[in-house]
Amino acid sequence: MAKVAAWNGAMTFGTGGNFRNWARTGWSRPEADITWMEGAQAILEFSMPMPETDPVLALKVLPVKTNVQQQMYVYMNGRFVAFVLGKNDLEEFFVPVNQEYFNPDGSRNTLTFVCPNAVKPSEVGAGPDQRTLSFAFITLSLRESSK
Repeated sequence: MAKVAAWNGAMTFGTGGNFRNWARTGWSRPEADITWMEGAQAILEFSMPMPETDPVLALKVLPVKTNVQQQMYVYMNGRFVAFVLGKNDLEEFFVPVNQEYFNPDGSRNTLTFVCPNAVKPSEVGAGPDQRTLSFAFITLSLRESSK
């Protein structure tokens, strides 16, 4: 397997973002300040040493504006971390992640986002876009929790 890029815990999306270093499947072409999940699942893969304490996942996203409420399930290395409900506006979520969910050697960690309600805006009367969309990502970070 190819080596996975190291991540310092801060990720930005959009045309000027650094997310491409870790993006695997399920990401649309970046737009000015955002990158859409395309399809029902998207994956980020990174190397990072196992944290000493449970870090906080901070996620800034924008749900697609349709009459279908978006839901996102977040997994770290296959373990459930969070459920996010989109409310048609810019959303920021802060979720603790169990440090034991990280691979002990830190060489390969996977964040998976699953959105079962992803829709094609063109099929629900919300514009001409024919991509299957759910959430646009703006920033994502993992940082030490302040206890």
